[in-house]
Amino acid sequence: MAERTSGRLAKYARPRKAPLWSKIVLGLGCVLLVLSGGAIAFGKTLLNKIDSIQQEDILGNKDADGEVDGPLNLLMVGADLRPKSGEPARADTIMILHIDKDLEQANIVSIPRDLRVEIPDCGDGQPCTDKINASYTYGGSKPKDGAANLAKTITNNFGVEFDGVALVNFEGFLDVVKEFGGIDLCLPHDLDTKHGGVYKKGCQRYKPDDALAIVRERYAWPDGDYGRQRMQQHFVKQLLKEADKQGYVSNPTKVGGLIDQVGKQLILDLGGIKTSNYAIALRGIKAGDMESVKLPSESQTIDGISYVVIQEGQQKQDADSLFDAIKDDTLSQWLKDHPDYLNKDPSEKDKK
Repeated sequence: MAERTSGRLAKYARPRKAPLWSKIVLGLGCVLLVLSGGAIAFGKTLLNKIDSIQQEDILGNKDADGEVDGPLNLLMVGADLRPKSGEPARADTIMILHIDKDLEQANIVSIPRDLRVEIPDCGDGQPCTDKINASYTYGGSKPKDGAANLAKTITNNFGVEFDGVALVNFEGFLDVVKEFGGIDLCLPHDLDTKHGGVYKKGCQRYKPDDALAIVRERYAWPDGDYGRQRMQQHFVKQLLKEADKQGYVSNPTKVGGLIDQVGKQLILDLGGIKTSNYAIALRGIKAGDMESVKLPSESQTIDGISYVVIQEGQQKQDADSLFDAIKDDTLSQWLKDHPDYLNKDPSEKDKK
């Protein structure tokens, strides 16, 4: 098998008695529209707005009957959906959102972008070994092709097959934070960022540019990209809380405007199923109950290049059992058995 490095990339519904809005999960690499059956009470206009969000056939697994059946595994990718001419497409964040059979519990598994894997197609139809985010770039300049190659890479390496894909232009979510007037983020320690200066430990309200600098930061964390993953997942939950606090999940007029903002930053593949069908089916999911999971792995330098690897032995056993739990819909039990891999949200200090 050819050995390449990422520095040498190619050019390239169930009814409810009372209207209840659930959440819009949005953020870097973590996007899922989850609106409740209460949307029906506000009429077809809002449902049509939800269905106007762009969908493309990325995985080639269209569902003819349009039913949303659990369990579900959705690939969520934070990427530049409009790369400048001549620049390679990039995926900065990769997450698997697992939803259980009952469509009531969702958990997020982060895949480190530097994870060393075998990529089945490295732009020329040939395999290579590289960082997993390189598979997105090798897929070509179109976001859908990059996502398809990334999904294939994950499936080939870990056996997880996907029911859908959500591609998000993360920097575009600055518009959403601007609409909120800012966002509350909690830092476990002072963070000296490359793009925004030093931010102090604790919970504070941040303007959009500062929030982006915090969430993008990688090198100021003691454990590097793992720290950034935790902050990205925290950012997702805080956006949800902010949307709820400001009435975006209970006011049809406000949520309509938010859908317009979010929709500009999304490309979805829901297997041909209407986005509104997903919205209604997944209304029982609560953002506060979502757990975020670190992949059993560690950093390692190989031939002068920094990778994330899954070491042989106990670590590989834990990683294999994690992917088995995703496939078998036993992830909630796996989390109880492996609490050390949970990413604790810094705003929930006392969460058990």
